[in-house]
Parts: sequence; structure tokens; C-alpha cells
Amino acid sequence: MKLLYSRALLSASRTARPCREARYTPRLISRPHPALYQSPLPRSLGTLSQTNPREDLRNEASESTPLPDQVRFLMRRVPYPVAIITSTDPTSTSTTNTISDSGPEPSTRYRGMTVSSFNTVTLTPQPVISFNVRRPSETLNALLASGNFLVHLLSPTKDTAALARNFSRGNQNLTLDGCGFEFVGFTPSPHHLLSAVGREGKVNAAPLPLPMLRRRKDAAATTTKSEPETELFPFIFECRLLTNSVVDVYDHTIVVGTIVREISSPTLSTDAAGGSSTDLCLTYADTRFWEVGKEVQC
Repeated sequence: MKLLYSRALLSASRTARPCREARYTPRLISRPHPALYQSPLPRSLGTLSQTNPREDLRNEASESTPLPDQVRFLMRRVPYPVAIITSTDPTSTSTTNTISDSGPEPSTRYRGMTVSSFNTVTLTPQPVISFNVRRPSETLNALLASGNFLVHLLSPTKDTAALARNFSRGNQNLTLDGCGFEFVGFTPSPHHLLSAVGREGKVNAAPLPLPMLRRRKDAAATTTKSEPETELFPFIFECRLLTNSVVDVYDHTIVVGTIVREISSPTLSTDAAGGSSTDLCLTYADTRFWEVGKEVQC
């Protein structure tokens, strides 16, 4: 009797299963989940579909651009100080504009270049500066041979910007004719006379005068009264080469020197509190020259 009752229950359960499945299947189809009808997208495609198409193209372009070019484009956003480095080449054999048979005139040995990498390394125990030079460079050869040089910092004017642009073209293309500036021989300081050492370690007991830039007198005379004469070179550093700190890095040379004297404008304020934006020097960014303006207070 028990056996017949168990078979009856088993038979009832088998016939009930299709009914339950048929009862719930329509409810499942009537409210389908959207994911059931969407083919899965690869993760990369899904990410691109949620971003800006312009940004995608920019990312693809940056990936195809060589890394040096990417760094160059990015660093254009960073302002750099503009400085003109001048030196006298004691090894020059030029005979142009000679004044005696003993050798070429010092002015024919003058060399100059514009750099945007000038910076201070340390102030103690002595002020030390550095800058980078791309080889080959006649000015680099001159300061390495002589062991001394001048660093001119510039005021933010059209004239000084044009002068800096002129000095960035190399000594072969350099001309001061018609630009309103000239070189004047600057006698190195006595301390410099005793300690000027070239890269080869030779002591230059009596180095030649250094080329200092200044506005031509005839150009200064043509300045109108409505445009007051600006101190075009707020300060100039006389420097001595630190031979043991000169480093060649690929196609550039890192020059390190000690400041032995500063020549500043009489109107330049040396107050530790600082001055206004008009006291700031010429800068370079995005292939152009700039005048620093608004202060960001914090």
C-alpha cells in the first residue's frame, strides 16, 4: 500500500514540473533584462565609446609622436630666463680688422650666444651658475679656452628681445650693425686675473678683455623723451669657469661657473622685499619672448 502511494506521488511531481515551467516562462520573457539582448563589447571599445572623440584622436596622435617631440611641445609651456653669454676666444687666428702685427684685435675674438637654461646652482660658499650649450658652438669653445665669460640678463623690451633673437643664430650669422648695440671691452677683475683657468687647466695670467654689451651712443641719442631710456641690461655677472664641473651630455654641454663679480644698474633695487613685475627680466616660452606680468598670490 505504501509502495503504491509513493509511486502516485512521484507521478504527480513529474506531471507538475512542466506546468510550473510553462507558468513562469511567459513572465520571464515579458520583462527581459537588456543585457540579454546586447552583445558584450570589448573593454577597449567600451572605453572609447564613453570618451570625447577629439580626445581619442589627440591620444592617438601623441602615441604616434616620438617622445622627444612630445617633451619639446610640453616644455614650451614653461617660461625660461633669457641670458646672453659672451666670451673672448684667445685661440682665434682671425686677422680681420687688425690694429697691429702682433695679433688680431680683441673685438674680432668676441663671441656671444643666447641661452634659455641659465640658473643658479648654489649661493654658498660661492655663487655658482649653470647653463646648457648645444655643440658645436664658437662661444662654448671660447669660454672653455679662456675660462671666463659674462652673463647678461635682459629687460623685457622689443630691442632686447630682437637682440636675443640675433644672438641665437650663431656667431657666423651674428651682426651688431644696425641693431643699436655694440661690444665694449670689459677688463676682468683682479681676482679673475689670478685665477682664470681654461678647461685644459692652463692659467691665463692676462686674459683678453671680455665683450660687454651696451646700447650704441648714437642709438641712445635717438631715443625720444616720451620713451624714457630703459636699463636694457639690469645686471651682468662676471664668471669664472669651473672646469671640473663641465659635463658633456649627448650633443649638449653643461657649463658651470662661479660668479666673481656682479655689475648691476644703479636704478636696480636690491631690497630683499623685492619689487614689482616691471623689475623682472625677459623670459622665453612657446618659441616667443615674454614680459612677466600678474602675480599669483597664495
